[in-house]
Amino acid sequence: MERPRVSYDVLLLILSFSDNPTLARMMQTCKELYRPAVTCILQGLVTVHVDTSSILSLSSFLFRDPLHRIPLLRKLKIDDYYGPGWDEENLTHEGASSLKHLLDRLVAAGCLEELILYEPDDLLEEYPELFDTLGRFTLLKSIKIHGAGERSVDLLRNLESCLVTAHLAFEYWRNYDEEDFFRDHIALLSHSQHTLRELSVSRGRVEHRHENQDEPTYPNLTKLTLDNTDIIDISQYIRAFPHLQRLEMQECNTFEPDDIMMDLSDRERNEEAQKQYGSWPKLGVFDGSLCSLWELALACPISSLQLTDDDLGEVPPTMAIDVLTAARPNNLELRVCGCRVFLTDKVLRIFRHSMESLADLQSLRLDLSIAHEDREGDWHQVLDSMVSEILAPLPSLSFFKLAIKCPSISSRQSVSQNASADEDSEDSEEPLSPLLQHLADWDQTTFIERACSASRNGTLKQVEIILP
Repeated sequence: MERPRVSYDVLLLILSFSDNPTLARMMQTCKELYRPAVTCILQGLVTVHVDTSSILSLSSFLFRDPLHRIPLLRKLKIDDYYGPGWDEENLTHEGASSLKHLLDRLVAAGCLEELILYEPDDLLEEYPELFDTLGRFTLLKSIKIHGAGERSVDLLRNLESCLVTAHLAFEYWRNYDEEDFFRDHIALLSHSQHTLRELSVSRGRVEHRHENQDEPTYPNLTKLTLDNTDIIDISQYIRAFPHLQRLEMQECNTFEPDDIMMDLSDRERNEEAQKQYGSWPKLGVFDGSLCSLWELALACPISSLQLTDDDLGEVPPTMAIDVLTAARPNNLELRVCGCRVFLTDKVLRIFRHSMESLADLQSLRLDLSIAHEDREGDWHQVLDSMVSEILAPLPSLSFFKLAIKCPSISSRQSVSQNASADEDSEDSEEPLSPLLQHLADWDQTTFIERACSASRNGTLKQVEIILP
């Protein structure tokens, strides 16, 4: 019986989906696959650790056929993470010299497009020749620096490449003082101000500028992601990124709802700044905390609001109303912890007083996490309130998605449906709580039909439910 044959084109396709160990075995198995496998390895992200053995291994691999292999390397990660078993002697002068030689060849080839540096400051301090070489890359499109310190910042300032994307995570173990402005991400990338399209910053800090002080403008930047980076003056960002479309904020401008008066002055300052300097014409997406957005006091429409707070029932209703009134979204995503909030006037008042602002809302998603306090609740009562008080009055709503999170539902539901005859056995599960039992028995089809028929203008045509 003749063995099945696989065509060469199919083998090449398999290579493109294979991991590096598989590619290495294929290189050893077949001469015809040797060069294609090398190409697949170098077209992905290549990582070199800051120790002599890793550097020499990569150098040996690349310089075995440098004219073919070096131009193929487009993404390089230099990882200086001090993991278990690492010590300073892992990188010898021979290793550092080999790394510099490798980087020099990559600079000359002019093909490297993405550079990732992990905690590079000690390396750059110890071997300044590497600092000079890295600064000479001219065609980089993307740079990512994790644990960036002052040497990394100096590298960015001297970089000859005009970047398209940048991810900067500043080092977190130092105690910064008020005069430590090297984390100013607006000023830092001015050499790429006409090419930069995406910027992600963690633990950044923007220096306060005087009214007549020059500041760079990034006309092509459309996506900004901030993590643990407070925006003190929103007008600086509006001027720096005039065509921003997507703003993501994680752990930024955080405060407790009880401290609202402490942050009222920040909101008022941002309101005044936008009256004086203007705001964005429109934002496509805001993804972050309701409290953060309230403090920024953005005076522009926002097409898609993705609010990550899970304490909707804890914030003052006026705060949510202010945000919805200014944003007037077409799409709204809310995270809610505890289904009982839909039975409280505090939360329902947010929707009642925002109906005019939500007149153009077409899509609503609720991510509902069942809380322990809900166990004795009435799920049907929650659904009644959700339909009559929220879904039905929205005049333009066409899509509603309800995602329910409760890890215990799936396993308990399975037990309740397939329990053995010996229900008194010691291994049997406890009975479901009233709310979980309601969920287990819930007729989703009936709810979907009811929600659509309750739509005041008959616009709601699609309802999606996701259970854990």
